[in-house]
Amino acid sequence: MQSTNLKNTMNETEIKKALKKLEEEFPINKNGVGALYTTVSRMKAEKELGLPLIWRKGSAISVKTGKHGNKMNELEWNKFYYDLCENLKRDYPSLYDNIFSSNQ
Repeated sequence: MQSTNLKNTMNETEIKKALKKLEEEFPINKNGVGALYTTVSRMKAEKELGLPLIWRKGSAISVKTGKHGNKMNELEWNKFYYDLCENLKRDYPSLYDNIFSSNQ
């Protein structure tokens, strides 16, 4: 199922179930490189699931805009996600590969 279809078909109950599952599978580490790794992992999962932005984890905050991830518009969120991915790829390539190697 494509993520765009999920956006249009998920009701609030389904979104809450998906969020609970994401919390279990992609908990956010709040320290050091673990924070970057777990944030990128979680954002990737949310994007693939097609969760509406407002329901996505808001713990990641842009230094540039000061906005939480779930308060951004689609363009801001995608740019922020891309920049975090690039930081992980540059600074911790093996961790980046752990997240994205199956998709390349």
